[in-house]
Amino acid sequence: MRSNKTENLAIQYAEKAIKANSKNSFAYSTLAETYALMGDDENFYKNAELALKYGFPVWEQLDEIPYEKYAVQERFIRLLKQYHG
Repeated sequence: MRSNKTENLAIQYAEKAIKANSKNSFAYSTLAETYALMGDDENFYKNAELALKYGFPVWEQLDEIPYEKYAVQERFIRLLKQYHG
């Protein structure tokens, strides 16, 4: 798992946004994408599910770099189906 200052700042800002509004789907998607870029699969899935739960249309982002790896994984496909039939 890799990390750098930009990714750490993204995590800090997203977490701050979530503190202000615990249902901030965009902030959860930011966390999911950041963790994906860091190679942290479990935190990606945790935050992708929260983003979906609170209404972020993750299925519209599948052609974006953070989602490329996951778009073909059965676990991710099941998660999308759970929230976007």
